[in-house]
Amino acid sequence: MHAHYDLRYNKGIALPETCKRACLLCMLASTTPRSEVHHPLDSEWHFLFECPTTLPARTIYRTKVLDQFSAHMLPWDPSLESLVTHVMRAREFPDLLHLFAICVSSSFSLRHKAVSQVSVHSIRSAFSADADT
Repeated sequence: MHAHYDLRYNKGIALPETCKRACLLCMLASTTPRSEVHHPLDSEWHFLFECPTTLPARTIYRTKVLDQFSAHMLPWDPSLESLVTHVMRAREFPDLLHLFAICVSSSFSLRHKAVSQVSVHSIRSAFSADADT
């Protein structure tokens, strides 16, 4: 899980304790005050199976898996168990491993692009707006 150390220590942004391990992109996309909502943890399973930022990669992966590996009934919920199941199945089938690797790589690219578009100012503004309300 990511704890946003760079933001908290190097950039001096004071994140509330409840947000320090949350998905930054989901926090910033939320329309409710950050202190009043439970944001998803920035975990590997959230990153691959839940985060809206990685939806395009996940959609392609899921479509291909359901088309080519539907007999294996892979889970799609954002959980550690789902991630482990996908990794274990990918170890058994090279074609599935290839699809999974493409999904992971595409997800990293999508996330990197999204994070690079987030400015320190926008993060500070989002959290200071919460403090003002």
